[in-house]
Amino acid sequence: MSTADELEKLHRLHQEGVLSRDEYAQAKKNAIENQTGVGAKLDNAVSNITKDVPKYCMFMHLTQFCAYLIPGLGFVVPIVMWYLRKDESPDINKHGINITNWILSLLIYGVFSSILIPFIIGIPLAGAVLVCSIAFPVIGALKAKDGVIWTYPLTIPFLKPDSK
Repeated sequence: MSTADELEKLHRLHQEGVLSRDEYAQAKKNAIENQTGVGAKLDNAVSNITKDVPKYCMFMHLTQFCAYLIPGLGFVVPIVMWYLRKDESPDINKHGINITNWILSLLIYGVFSSILIPFIIGIPLAGAVLVCSIAFPVIGALKAKDGVIWTYPLTIPFLKPDSK
């Protein structure tokens, strides 16, 4: 691969969000200095990043179940996981935004159904919220494992992905 081809590939990967700004700068510097094996190292690094992302996204969805161990933890853990790695991949950012929007929506639905429990209608609403709080993270995790970004139904879009 020529240096020009390698630089073009690096630019494309940076634009797609696979390489961070620092990784792009370092790889570009290496390509210009014509170090041996840069192309192979780059391909290996990109391969490792893309393999890790679906698994990480799957775990972000599943960490919502931490709330059944310690109340509140299921809301905090996925948001922290998203925040820590949101700049590494556009997929992690999109999954994190979807999960955060769902968590905020779930809180609203939970409070609303709790208020309505004395009026009887709140009991089936609370049941529906509970079923959705179990089913949606499982479905989201299965979709994430396959590399699909799934927006939970009934989610209020508080946060929107950056349009780049």
